Amino acid sequence: VIEIMKMPILAFVCLFILSCANAGVILLDPSKSYPPTTHVELLLAEPTRPYETIAIIEAKGGYGISVMQIMEKAREKARAIGANALFVADNQEKYYPPQQVTNFDGTPLTIPGGYTTQIKILAIRYTD
Repeated sequence: VIEIMKMPILAFVCLFILSCANAGVILLDPSKSYPPTTHVELLLAEPTRPYETIAIIEAKGGYGISVMQIMEKAREKARAIGANALFVADNQEKYYPPQQVTNFDGTPLTIPGGYTTQIKILAIRYTD
């Protein structure tokens, strides 16, 4: 009975991992550090104010994760490194069809398909 119960839990854990948002930060100059900020703007166009790009944030979201959730994860990272604003440099979506796999006990399991999103974001700090 315990073995049978593990299968749905394993499938749920796999789907949960695939449907998370995460973001990685690449500091352009690791020798510079800034105090954390409390507010990070999301810009739709390049700013007219003087600024420097301090990092590239690569944010990803799996199945069922919205761009809004991905951007909020990127904002968390940007606040931590002292950015004032975010500017999207590239946005890519990829579709994965449903897949039929075999459980550990040999029974079939269908992993639902869906879209994943990867966004490259410039984290900027105003210099004025």
